[in-house]
Amino acid sequence: MPHSDLLSDKDTFINLPQLECPISADELLCENDHRIMQGDVGLIQQAQSQQQSWIKTDKLHWTAAMAMITDKKIARRLYDFINDTFKHPKQFLDNMWTHQKWPGFNIGEQIFPASLILHYPETGHWHHEGLHSFANPKHFQRYRSSTRLNFNLIGPTTGTRVKFAQHDNKLDNALRNVYTTLDNKFSKNTYISQTEFVEDETKSFKSYANRDAMVPGSKLEKHLKEVNCKEGYDSPFLINVASWHRVYIDNPGSIRLSLVFQSKQDTPFSTFREMHEAGELLK
Repeated sequence: MPHSDLLSDKDTFINLPQLECPISADELLCENDHRIMQGDVGLIQQAQSQQQSWIKTDKLHWTAAMAMITDKKIARRLYDFINDTFKHPKQFLDNMWTHQKWPGFNIGEQIFPASLILHYPETGHWHHEGLHSFANPKHFQRYRSSTRLNFNLIGPTTGTRVKFAQHDNKLDNALRNVYTTLDNKFSKNTYISQTEFVEDETKSFKSYANRDAMVPGSKLEKHLKEVNCKEGYDSPFLINVASWHRVYIDNPGSIRLSLVFQSKQDTPFSTFREMHEAGELLK
């Protein structure tokens, strides 16, 4: 019997070449941002010496390879862009984030639901960031959503591809077992969300609050079946991150940075695909 996380090839990505990025890298990045992107050890060690898992720059707040936008004027520009672009912007854009979701922010501080993603400079691993149908939304929904709108800020537009895959029943059962363990951990400690949790008995994948990640070369990779592939990054696109996907790089080493808008957690990618097919997604 098929499992419930079935993926259609048409529910993987949608190219939106008519869109233009609402902001440039030069408007967002300062010297320290470039240093972070290049892996400056001094900045990282300075944060660690203060027992911080984040670094603040002029307009951004970095946590690992993700940067939240703290400049209010830029956040407003991005908010206006979504409202001017989507026919139903409130249905697409996620609610404002809070300090509870990201470390280093003040209590009550609101964060615009867009971020910069610094991609691996080499081929990545299979991962899944959306909410599984069997996952407890109480514990996982605020960390996961199905759809992102991606713009290429820095990096090559060719020589990259994203492959999408469907997992089979064996991997589905393994995921369910892991999520039962994760759910129990959440029930005992609500702050465990920032921590890596569980490996299955063969150490084939790891599940976190915000994603599942396949260990490269895992035996379970054979339980993924490719269903689609997006070539290049010459166009903004909607991506279904509630699917297994993997980025391939032909020429490793280049810095790649994306501007990413986050959709609402409880809206599946298929909703936006159907709106696009009906001409109801964009103005």
